Amino acid sequence: MTDSKPLTQLPLPAHTILNQTESCIRVMLSPPYSADYFAGHFPELPILPGVTLLTWTFELARRLELACEPGQIKNLKFTHIIKSDTPLTLELTPARNTGKVSFQWLSGEQSCASGTLTLRAAND
Repeated sequence: MTDSKPLTQLPLPAHTILNQTESCIRVMLSPPYSADYFAGHFPELPILPGVTLLTWTFELARRLELACEPGQIKNLKFTHIIKSDTPLTLELTPARNTGKVSFQWLSGEQSCASGTLTLRAAND
């Protein structure tokens, strides 16, 4: 990754909102194998770094107007390796009036990562 941008500065891969209600938002992403997200992590078996999932989670929460600025991450669990070319679904579940959003990354029915974001407005 000599000329690559830091993982936190890479753009989101193409994504589609599958459904959006007051209680849950589901977004599908398909990060391509050739993407810089996988560069150097690891050459023999490219897997998606956890920091990339967290960056995407905060960015999608921001774009979906759930928050402006990242706060804390609680109960973070990485439970399944994500290999290249794996379609992913992000489920965001906002807790009303708490500034918290639970998230879960899925590959099919397999949970890959989950946690709770504490979000804050841009002026906090």
